[in-house]
Amino acid sequence: LGYRTEPFFVDEFKNAGAEVLIATDDGSVGTKGTVIDCIKENSLTADSIFACGPMPMLRGLKAFGEENEINTQLSLEERMACGLGACLGCVVKTPDIDGHSYVNNKRVCKDGPVFEASQVII
Repeated sequence: LGYRTEPFFVDEFKNAGAEVLIATDDGSVGTKGTVIDCIKENSLTADSIFACGPMPMLRGLKAFGEENEINTQLSLEERMACGLGACLGCVVKTPDIDGHSYVNNKRVCKDGPVFEASQVII
């Protein structure tokens, strides 16, 4: 889990049976740095990465997953004006043309919010 300073929801993850490692930007708890620094410091390996959070972290995890050939799923947060996919206010760029607007994007509200990292350009 990655935080700027103060961790939260740690007990909830532990109670769900997860092994919890923490990274904080300021080093006040766990690894000092990003979640990627924590992964590397602890020599963690995985078949999949599941992530939500700020866009810079998601970009970093996408790149890390690609470099290490790890399936990476990203939960994206965008402003969703209509919530139905009609307004295209929540689109994210993609490498492929979609069938709705015939441009290179997907609607976070309708097609997501979780995407395989290779399906989005962030």
